[in-house]
Amino acid sequence: MLADNHFFAKVEMKLTEDGMIKRFEEEGGKIKGRMMIMSVDVPDDLKDKIKLGENDHAFEATFDFLDVAIGMALDTKGIKKRSDFWIRAQVDDPMEPQKEWAEYFINTLVKHIRQDGSFDDPILTFITDKNDFTVVPTKE
Repeated sequence: MLADNHFFAKVEMKLTEDGMIKRFEEEGGKIKGRMMIMSVDVPDDLKDKIKLGENDHAFEATFDFLDVAIGMALDTKGIKKRSDFWIRAQVDDPMEPQKEWAEYFINTLVKHIRQDGSFDDPILTFITDKNDFTVVPTKE
């Protein structure tokens, strides 16, 4: 489930009103999934293992078709991983996500980190069978 379904829905409504969703679906097919990447704190149970330096940040991706959050710590300036992936359940006994979704999350994140290591938060992605469309809105 998405970390902030209400915010994602507001952004999607605005994109629909602007015609961007229709144009994207005409080119890439019907939207089949959504992903939300946000900066987070390292989970409490991993704080002893994962120490963040000055340029390090923890991120989690949530999906509207998975019941887990997939996270990783990353040096955003040097684009170097600072931890392995972690999985945080959002419901009791969730299905294990496919490895491809963890890789998709980190590849999408890295594409949206600027050369100076800065990034916007959150990052929202719409996924079809053929393509994806990512937006970086600002929260009010």
